[in-house]
Amino acid sequence: MRVQVPPAVKKGEENMNVSTGSGISIGGVLAIVLTVLKLLDKIDMSWFFVITSFIWIPVIMTIFISLIFFVVVVTVVFIEKLYR
Repeated sequence: MRVQVPPAVKKGEENMNVSTGSGISIGGVLAIVLTVLKLLDKIDMSWFFVITSFIWIPVIMTIFISLIFFVVVVTVVFIEKLYR
């Protein structure tokens, strides 16, 4: 009896169907919420700040995460040099 292998699982193609994580980030959710609130006239914020939230939220989050990483690396290096 022969077992037929489906085409997507042939030898050498096992890892071809790898899916990556995709979705909306926290900054994206916040930007959408601000836009909806502005459209419903629930917030008194200028459109300039609502639109720039699409740009500045990811930039600020990247800077914040980079700063945390830098502080951790500097602390580890300092502690390693201290105990040598």
